[in-house]
Amino acid sequence: MAARNARASAHPRYACDAEYQEYGGPRCQSLVAADPDREIAALVLRAVEPAARALSLRAGERAERDRDRLHAHWQQRVERAGYEADRARRPDDAVDPENRLVARALERPWEEKLVERERLTEDVARFQADHPRHLSGPERDQIRALAADLPGLRDSRTTTGADRRTIVRLLIESVELTRAVESERIAMVVHWRGGAVTRHEVRQGLRTYRGRGGLEKRRARILELRGDGLTADASAEVLNREGYVVARGDRFTGHRVRLLLVRFGQAGVPPGVRDVSDLPGPDEWWLSEWAEHLGIEPIIVHRWRWSEWVHARQLRGPNGRWIVWANPGEVKRLRRLRAFEIKYRGRRTPPVELTRPAKRVVPKGSTTRSPSGGR
Repeated sequence: MAARNARASAHPRYACDAEYQEYGGPRCQSLVAADPDREIAALVLRAVEPAARALSLRAGERAERDRDRLHAHWQQRVERAGYEADRARRPDDAVDPENRLVARALERPWEEKLVERERLTEDVARFQADHPRHLSGPERDQIRALAADLPGLRDSRTTTGADRRTIVRLLIESVELTRAVESERIAMVVHWRGGAVTRHEVRQGLRTYRGRGGLEKRRARILELRGDGLTADASAEVLNREGYVVARGDRFTGHRVRLLLVRFGQAGVPPGVRDVSDLPGPDEWWLSEWAEHLGIEPIIVHRWRWSEWVHARQLRGPNGRWIVWANPGEVKRLRRLRAFEIKYRGRRTPPVELTRPAKRVVPKGSTTRSPSGGR
């Protein structure tokens, strides 16, 4: 298999298409490179993990050797400056003190060398203070932490793609990928340096549910959860807990459940509806729509429901929508009830004829909820 679109921004793939490229024949298998690459990276990290401690010790030793070389370099510079100062002093010692002009001319280079030696001595002192010859405890801890954080080292900006490929090639000789047609399963055989062979399986999402199969099972479960009154977000949690996955192998989300509900023809159907019998029937209204029809706030209808002054039933689920039953006679009674409440504003109790709901005749075979919410 060859790498295609081998750029991170171009969705790299592995494709068995030599016959297609060379002779225009049919393509063989192909897959997105991200999933097997991620698995190989995890395998490599696990393989080099035992060497992390040795790596940290070696890094500490190397850091101290580097510091030894730097200290030796600075010391050589100071010694050279001292040697130059001594050379500049000898002509001055040999000159006749009475020859002032010559002595002064010879003293100037000597003084410059002494100043240079003093400056270098101060620089060395500052360098030794900032960079001790031996690593401190916190510095050793930092090296050990970096060596233990192999994923961080791999993903660091200072680690190039060439570095990562070199590490993989040092450990792995070849990788065989086999993908069954229209399947999310990819068989991966890793041939390690030294002769070891390990087998793994990578799952990669498909473009449609047809290749994965089980769409009818998912459909039935989603509609069942919807009929039980669960919202799209709550249904997604249940589906993930039960091991269902979407076509591309990802987890379910509320948005994905809503998209599937639209696909299943359930757009606009509220939670808790299993079949047509759960929807508003003759003389039934959604509570909010009925409140709007009467020109009142929904909370007033809920108060009447709590007081058992109106027939209502609730769809399944903890937050199922309410459906109110009111034939023309009930509509007239409830309008009079509201007028009475507005007139007396709680100073008088409504008469029984305004608060007693009419008896509802339930067709044989159907079910309704009583004003108190029971069947």
